[in-house]
Amino acid sequence: MEKCGLAVWEKIASTAQQHINNIQREFEEIERLFEKGDLTAAQSGFDRIANLYPYAERLYSLKGRIISSKKFENWYQVNSSTLEGVTPDKNIFNEIQSYAGKGIPKIYWDMSRVNDYLTNVSKHLKRQIKRIVQSQAWQDASFIPLLTDLIYSEQTIYFLAGKQLRGEGEQ
Repeated sequence: MEKCGLAVWEKIASTAQQHINNIQREFEEIERLFEKGDLTAAQSGFDRIANLYPYAERLYSLKGRIISSKKFENWYQVNSSTLEGVTPDKNIFNEIQSYAGKGIPKIYWDMSRVNDYLTNVSKHLKRQIKRIVQSQAWQDASFIPLLTDLIYSEQTIYFLAGKQLRGEGEQ
């Protein structure tokens, strides 16, 4: 190798730089697909290059986010009937908060309609509470549980919004 001339070393450096640029373009394309909400294409792109670059930290960071987003989509499908209603569910609220901390881009949240569920639950609870307050039925057995559910609902809304505003859902 020491007997190689400058032209050979320049050719090696140029070839290496071209290869690095190609790898970066592939990563950027997979990230672009993921960020625009095309989870299937992003997973396919990941699978295509994962074995070629097994030690690429950037690739495995993306893998974690793809896995979290797939789990979130599956969770949403399993819970879609609950999420299309207005019944408060503390387990659902806790799971939403858990997923909010996993770097799932906002587009996946928007496609899931989780925000709609939280908004609809809060509106429904506020109407029920207002009815109790207007009728001065403070002793109604449902009053305190309704308030508790409203607190959980609003807390989840603010938690999710805070994660999205800070960009924690866009990592």
